[in-house]
Amino acid sequence: MKYAEYDGNNWTITTIAEGVVKNSSLRVGPDGNPVIAFHAFDPGGDLRYAAYDGANWTVSSVGVGLEGNTGLSLHYDPDGRPA
Repeated sequence: MKYAEYDGNNWTITTIAEGVVKNSSLRVGPDGNPVIAFHAFDPGGDLRYAAYDGANWTVSSVGVGLEGNTGLSLHYDPDGRPA
């Protein structure tokens, strides 16, 4: 999983997670930083959540075996929590 950002002149590409992913969803979080939900393309099909804090990306596993064949959608509840 890679994240690309354009500053008006140049592209910066950052590797967030190694391996192949599918069904990703990119949003801007309540803090104004990007967040991505994605399925890892491995035997467990982990659903993962990556959040940028302005300096670093943090990737966490939401659950194992949550891989699906449909799209993935990332939203925030009224309290600013990802859902």
